[in-house]
Amino acid sequence: MGKNDIDNFVDEHEYDLFKVHTWLTENKIKTKKDISKFLDKKKLQKILDSNLRKYQSKKYKGKIKYEDFDYDNFYSLTRLKIDVLSAFCPPDLDPDYVANVCSNGFIDEYNGESMYDIYDILHFSSVELSQICFFSVCEQNLKNDYPNLLYINLKIDSKNSYLIKMINFPNNRATIQDFVVVKKHSGKFNKALFNFIFLDSLDSFTPQCYPWDIIEVCDETTKLLKDSLVCRGKKNTKKRTHFVNDVPLFKNYLVEAKKRVKTILRKSPKSDTSEMIHSLAKKGNLFEIGTATFINKPLISSNNKSYWKDWPFE
Repeated sequence: MGKNDIDNFVDEHEYDLFKVHTWLTENKIKTKKDISKFLDKKKLQKILDSNLRKYQSKKYKGKIKYEDFDYDNFYSLTRLKIDVLSAFCPPDLDPDYVANVCSNGFIDEYNGESMYDIYDILHFSSVELSQICFFSVCEQNLKNDYPNLLYINLKIDSKNSYLIKMINFPNNRATIQDFVVVKKHSGKFNKALFNFIFLDSLDSFTPQCYPWDIIEVCDETTKLLKDSLVCRGKKNTKKRTHFVNDVPLFKNYLVEAKKRVKTILRKSPKSDTSEMIHSLAKKGNLFEIGTATFINKPLISSNNKSYWKDWPFE
């Protein structure tokens, strides 16, 4: 790259930053609530539709593939959090520059946690967000290297609702946090939708995925389901935690989970991670003594926190 090319690149970079600063200043955008007012619903719908098509394509087939520390497939599927941000800013602004500038204020971009800040922006916007359920594993040895999933529902209007999973993937090299659109539906919560979520959670990471044994479900999303689908026998409102085995809602999940364990046992461990999961499968029935908890508060709480000590664009 010659000097003129470098100078042109620097000039373009500074101009792009200037445009972002100008937009923030003119519209007095200081918080997540401020920027949430600028949502372009049609643009957001196109972004979500595009991500869903990619997730369901022949390349991915509804799965996220990784092998130890090779996350290329994961990165090529995600980046949705920045794409979503572009639905809140004018088309002539680069969302990467917006994220860069706002990371000093209300999008905590550089430590891998911007997923939750983008969720907050959506939460404060004109779309309707519902938290559904959270999946994780209780095995301490996998806590720092195994993903967890939070499923949410995003309703744009009466005809367009999207089931989205928020993926938090801590590992030894970097923290990966992003969204993936897994289904477009009518917006009604029913047993079929829950079954889809449970099976999608098992398919989320292949081939190195052990059945989730800690499952938390928001009460709000089960109100339309009969009590018999939630827990066996007379419902005890004081007891919100049950063994997964005792919740009929998880029947299909357990059937599929057993198949996954058998598959793991048939395969010889080929890496450190798969060897660890292979050893868990040998113990047997770990997922059957897992817990399902029904909670009456949000799984994550939204906030309008600002990281700016002083508004820098005045």
